[in-house]
Order: sequence, then C-alpha cells, then structure tokens
Amino acid sequence: MNPVFPNAGPFLTIEGSKDKLPTPPDEEQPQAIVSVSTTFFPGAERSTVPSDLILISADRVLFHLHANRVLHPSTNGFAHKWPPQSSSINSSNVPMILVPESSQVLNLVLHCVYDLPCTRFSSTVQDVSDCVATILKYGLPLAAYASQAGPLYNLVLSKAPTAGIQMYALAAQHRLEQLAVAVSPFLLSLDLATLTDDLVGRMGAVYLRRLVFLHLGRSTALKRLLSPPLNYHTPDDDCGDQEHDALMNAWSLAVASLAWDARPDLAPTMIKTALGPLVDAASCSRCKEGIQQTVKSVVAGWVGIRTTI
Repeated sequence: MNPVFPNAGPFLTIEGSKDKLPTPPDEEQPQAIVSVSTTFFPGAERSTVPSDLILISADRVLFHLHANRVLHPSTNGFAHKWPPQSSSINSSNVPMILVPESSQVLNLVLHCVYDLPCTRFSSTVQDVSDCVATILKYGLPLAAYASQAGPLYNLVLSKAPTAGIQMYALAAQHRLEQLAVAVSPFLLSLDLATLTDDLVGRMGAVYLRRLVFLHLGRSTALKRLLSPPLNYHTPDDDCGDQEHDALMNAWSLAVASLAWDARPDLAPTMIKTALGPLVDAASCSRCKEGIQQTVKSVVAGWVGIRTTI
C-alpha cells in the first residue's frame, strides 16, 4: 500500500542520519537531507515489480523508477547514459543515473512516461518547453505522449488560455498536429502583428500560414454572413417604402460597424447586441420578425465557422 503524503508537493524532503545505524541516530552525528519524489518513491505502486532504477535530478531529488518503463522506450540509450558505470550502483544494486535536468522538468517527463496526469503541478511555460526538449533528448516517443488525451497533450493544453501562442509554437515546432489544432482556438484574439521573429521561426512557414488563414478566413466569413440585405415584406399602407428605407439605413449602419471590426474572436452575443436593437426600433411586426430571422441566421452561420487551423 502506498504511503500517503498529506498536502505534499511533488517532492518530499527527509532528514536522517548519513549512516543508517544506529537507530535512532546519535544526536552528534551529522544529518543528511534527501529529497524524494512523492510520486516516484520506494514502494510506490507504479508497477507489479519493485523499482530497479533511480534517476537523480540536478537539484538532487531522487526518482525511484522501473527500467522497462523509462529506458526501454528510449532510442538512444537514454542519451547514452545506459548502462551506467559500475560506480553508479548503490548498495542495493540499484543503478543510479544523475541527469542535468531540474526536478521540476524531470517530474513532468516521468509523468508523461508513466502516463500520469501532470496538470496539477505549478509548471511554467519554460518547464513545459524544457519537458518536450528533454523527452526528445532521451530518445523517448514524444508523439505518443502528446497524443490526444495523453499527459503531455493535457499539460500543453492547460497552458493555452494564458500562453496560447507559446504552446502553439511549441506544438508546431515539433509537428504535433493534434496539439496545434487543439491550441489554435485560443489564438483567435491574438494580434498577428505582435508575433516575434523567434515565434515565427519556431512555428515554421506551414503553421504560420495556417494561423494567418484562420484569422483571415473567419473575418472574411463574418463579412460574407453580414452582406445579404434584409428581406422586406411587400410595402403596404401600414409599412411602406419610407419605413423600409429608414430600416434599411439603420441595418446598413449596424452591419457596417460590425464588418469594420470583423475580429476572428467576435462572440456571437456581440452580433445580437449590435443588431438586436433594430427589432425594437421597427414599428411593424413583420419587419421585426424579418430582422429577428436575419439576426438568427447570421449568428447560426457564425457559430458554424470553424475555430481551428
């Protein structure tokens, strides 16, 4: 049964004697401080067999792992760190590998390897980027971890609301198609003029073009939806040409205002807000009904326009 670490973060620091004997330790004996992952610790039930590998991060956090999960998928011997030197075997004959990555980044990588969710950690955008780079560095299957609903997929997507363009560039840089598509709706409000040379270079020409065409396509589609004139009923004694002309002018002004600022992230409610008051302004019930139907048609059409690359 796994021990429980209430309110623990991703790592647990344990103070203990440098020498395992005697117990309890002598008060004068120097104390060692060991930090252990609260997910990958000795006895964690991540496999039916005990852990047989220890990775030690640059900041000296220990991760107790299984070689078949971590090393076997690697196409380059875990960046040529496997097999370890004999000096890297501890007293329990468990191989230990010291890696240059921080515990924060290594923790994310290992959660991906073990197919465990990792969105709960306070990861930065740089941590996520370093996680992807580390997966590639150690020859691990990036595409598998970034597949839909996978841990890396969800991790990147969790950052999209606040760092959409960075996550899009990351997915585009590594040709993670599903992920790039999933992130792209968060870029509808992006001002394309703010794209830096670095971001453009990382996403590449193909994904830059698709992003630009997403923006242009939606703006053009909105203008097309707004272009048809109102369908007027046949003039009669109660509502004649004069009333129709006044309504047409009001409609044209409202539509022109929307079309002028045809942003790709325009909310459907804004269309209703801009065109809805014309219903109240019309004195004829048939004109009111015509405006309502036209607004409803525009909104339905706008909702149906794709929001992804």
